[in-house]
Amino acid sequence: MIDEAWSNFLMQVNPMAKRSLTDSSAQKFFESLFVAPDEAGTKPISGAKGREVYQLMCLYRSARGQDLATAKGTLWGAVNAVSYYTDHVRSSKSTERIDSAWFGSGAALKALAWRRAQELMELADTS
Repeated sequence: MIDEAWSNFLMQVNPMAKRSLTDSSAQKFFESLFVAPDEAGTKPISGAKGREVYQLMCLYRSARGQDLATAKGTLWGAVNAVSYYTDHVRSSKSTERIDSAWFGSGAALKALAWRRAQELMELADTS
């Protein structure tokens, strides 16, 4: 059962690791996590959400592991930047951070990043 789950996971991750993203595409990916789909591109993101997108872009470029070929400049690297951000950066208190990352808004943000990445892969498959 574990082998099957791992194989299924790799079948989803490996294409993401091969999907290159420009900085502009990565920025749009991160922005899509904080803006409703019908509002995307209608106005610039500012304030706290803008700072989160900025931090995600910085992590996308330079967080631990982002120099690996499977992460550097890839969709998988963008997903990992979101995970790193929610697990290690987002909250100032470690107890709040772990609760958020596992059960709260951090878990929701990671799940949304995973869904958005899957949507991008599906779009690539249909084009």
